[in-house]
Amino acid sequence: DPAGRALMEGRLQGGRREGVWTSYLPNSRVQSRNVYENGVLNGITTVFHENGVLYYSGTQRKGKPFGEWKFYDNQGNLAKTVVYDTSGVLVRDKAKPQK
Repeated sequence: DPAGRALMEGRLQGGRREGVWTSYLPNSRVQSRNVYENGVLNGITTVFHENGVLYYSGTQRKGKPFGEWKFYDNQGNLAKTVVYDTSGVLVRDKAKPQK
């Protein structure tokens, strides 16, 4: 960014993203971490709220969401869980009941 802070970091291999890539907010907090194989999302994805609390986490397979993903409010409380099938199609979206 203009202040010289890194906005994203990771390793390139053959011009493609490989391994863990981390992006940062302007306040230098981690915004997200993603795993790449040959330039394609493939592994755990985690995204954080601006205050540093986990926003959501799930797994990518060949660039598509897979399995259970959990979403949290900015206080860290579980807000909902969604589930994707092996082709990345949403099969369940369940919000946690409010207290």
